[in-house]
Amino acid sequence: MCSSDLWVFRQVMSRRTDPTERVAIIGLLREARVAFHADNTAAKDLAKTGISPQVTGIDTVELAAWTQVCRALMNLSEAMSRE
Repeated sequence: MCSSDLWVFRQVMSRRTDPTERVAIIGLLREARVAFHADNTAAKDLAKTGISPQVTGIDTVELAAWTQVCRALMNLSEAMSRE
């Protein structure tokens, strides 16, 4: 993760983060990692969600934590979406 910006944020918002946003996103990622590390079953269940085939060889806790971050970003009113 680049200290000056977050790739996922740029992809969703089409702009760079400001310092406050960056701190909030990194905080959310850390909290999600802790939560999913404590409840590995929840992380595995989240990884099974959706229609895509389950990916092997990826840390399930890390995948679940980043999924939470992406969900939060996609739910912001500023998020770019196509109809």
